[in-house]
Amino acid sequence: MQRIAANKAFHVIGFLNTGTGQYHPMNTRKWPLTDINVRKALIHGLDRRTVSVRANGGLAPLLVSNMLAPGTLGHNPEATKLYDWNVAKANKILDDAGYPKKKEDSLRYDKDGKRLELIFPNTPNPVAELFKLDVERNLGIFVDVPNIEFATFAEGSDKGNYHLGWVGVGGPDGDVLYDRFHTSFYGKPGRAWSFFEYSGEAGKANPDAKIDKLLDAARGNFDQAARIKNWQAADLYLMENAVAIPLVQELLAWMTNPAKIGGVLFMQGIRTAPYFGDFYSLKK
Repeated sequence: MQRIAANKAFHVIGFLNTGTGQYHPMNTRKWPLTDINVRKALIHGLDRRTVSVRANGGLAPLLVSNMLAPGTLGHNPEATKLYDWNVAKANKILDDAGYPKKKEDSLRYDKDGKRLELIFPNTPNPVAELFKLDVERNLGIFVDVPNIEFATFAEGSDKGNYHLGWVGVGGPDGDVLYDRFHTSFYGKPGRAWSFFEYSGEAGKANPDAKIDKLLDAARGNFDQAARIKNWQAADLYLMENAVAIPLVQELLAWMTNPAKIGGVLFMQGIRTAPYFGDFYSLKK
């Protein structure tokens, strides 16, 4: 993109997408991610910029620290304060939780000698191998990255077979969290892979789930201020429980030749994601 942007024949439009940004959902029902200490350590310890650089065309993306990216209705600044990038803190959390490193392989084990392992299939995607290198080197947690076709991976993730994935969803407000974290979506085809507050039955909501109450309240209210308040509470609640590793806010880039293409974007500026109807040919 940098090369094309330097060409004066092109008009380059770039803006940061709202929604969740890119993130790693963590399966909270699969050991060792059943332990919130392990999940918090991963959020603190993962070098998000390095892990995501290949997925963002080599650009330096904007790192995010909560589920709803800046600019999204419902983004909670308080959630942003929960996790800094601090490898030393991450390792201390793991040490204090009873997962020491063995001198033989520098990997972590529990008190019964069971090695901490995470399964993050390569579907292929541009982040799994970098995630493995970073987490094994900095945190001492073994990461298995088997090569799996995406359809097989998605089916297995719906069943809770893996620890991690790599996803993201764009949207204007906190309702983007609904089909990712509402408990009625767990176990069904989709992208709901954290299994946080899961009822234990695929597609069945947990009546006691706090996250459901927050998301349902937002959907059922016509007052925007009230909806935002519920989304902010959901954003904070998800991060307090470390259900996912936020990565980066996506940069959406559009490149056009203004000598050949016209459109409302050039008259009104960026307001939302462009689509084909925004453009027209200048060819006579």
